[in-house]
Amino acid sequence: MGGSSLKWSIMIMFIFLFSNPINGRFSTQIDKATLDQICVQTKDEIFCDSVLGSDPRTRTADMKGMALIAISLSIIQINEVTTLIPELLSGTTDPVAKQRLQTCNSDYEAALVKFQEAYRSAGAASYSDVINSARDGVDKTTQCENRYKTSPVGSSPLSQRNQNMINLSEIISIIVKMIQGS
Repeated sequence: MGGSSLKWSIMIMFIFLFSNPINGRFSTQIDKATLDQICVQTKDEIFCDSVLGSDPRTRTADMKGMALIAISLSIIQINEVTTLIPELLSGTTDPVAKQRLQTCNSDYEAALVKFQEAYRSAGAASYSDVINSARDGVDKTTQCENRYKTSPVGSSPLSQRNQNMINLSEIISIIVKMIQGS
C-alpha cells in the first residue's frame, strides 16, 4: 500500500469514526463492569483491558460504539503493519523473507478492506456482516503468519501484530454477541 493510499485509508477511518455517533446516543454508556464483562470472555484479558481501557472513546461509548472502536483499532493496527512492512523489506536481502513480507503486505491490504466493510456494517447495525467481515479480515492476517510455518520455517517479524489482530477480532465478536443478546 503506497503512502497516499495509507493516508487516504486513515482519513476515511477518522471520517467514519467522527461521523458515527459513539457517544451514548444509542443506549447506556460502557462502565468498568461492562468493560470487564467483555474482556473476561477473551483469551487475553490483559490485552483487551489494555486496548479498550486505554482508548479515551471507551468512556463515552455505548455497545455499538464499542464495536466501532474495536474495529477502528483493528484498522489502525493494519495501517501500522502496512507502514512497517516496507521498512522490514528494506532491511533484508533474503529473497524468501522479501517474498513473504510482500505477500503479507497483500494479505494486510485485503484485511483492511474487510475491516472497513466491518466498520460500515457496524455503523448500519448489520452485525452478522460485521462478524463475517472481521473473520475474513483476520483470516488474511493469519495467512500472513502461516507463511512462516512452511519450509523453510522462519520466525515472522509480524507475529505479535498478527496475534493482536486475532485478539481484536475476538473482542469484536464478543461485543457483537453482547449486542445481539447471545
